[in-house]
Amino acid sequence: QMLTVLQNFFPSTYNTSALTIGNAGFVPPVDLIFNNNIVQKTLVWTYGNGNPGKLTQCRNNIFDGPDNLATPSLKFATTDFQNNILIATGAIVEITANAADVAYNIGTQSAQFGTANNNLVVPNTTSLFVGGTSPDGQYLIKSGSQASQNGSDGADRGAFGGFVVTSRYTLSGLAPVPVVYQATTTGVVTPSGLPVTIKARTIK
Repeated sequence: QMLTVLQNFFPSTYNTSALTIGNAGFVPPVDLIFNNNIVQKTLVWTYGNGNPGKLTQCRNNIFDGPDNLATPSLKFATTDFQNNILIATGAIVEITANAADVAYNIGTQSAQFGTANNNLVVPNTTSLFVGGTSPDGQYLIKSGSQASQNGSDGADRGAFGGFVVTSRYTLSGLAPVPVVYQATTTGVVTPSGLPVTIKARTIK
């Protein structure tokens, strides 16, 4: 069976893994794709006695989970781990993969992804993002930063990047269609009706 987890925001409300297996008899999907998500928690995908479950593809995610844990923040097996950004400086990474399959990622320590295969070590990841108070908008990549336009596909690294534009994370879950963000009116009805000014734009 195939399962795709795409364009989700996993808040830090509960200290759990973004993906969990609650039933001991659960058989993990054979083809699991986890792309373009913002994860403010761990991603520990295991089954049985802690065996790493497989993510067929894990691309363009931002992992901003708990810091300085005694257990891994990321633990799974994969054949494609690219263009991801790990923010927590103390995060432990246990990814079972061939070295060439872990590429174009950004971590804060060399022990996380290293520097081979276009992986980068950026101790202060705040320099990568526009910041701000928006829960998801703060993770937009800052133009000219070390994550800008230099992923494996020439696009940004992180959730808002990736070659396929329609797969990129969408702010606040807004669809890729024109969205009304402002509407004003005088409140005075004229012979031609009620004058209304509407402002709209396409998010992506």
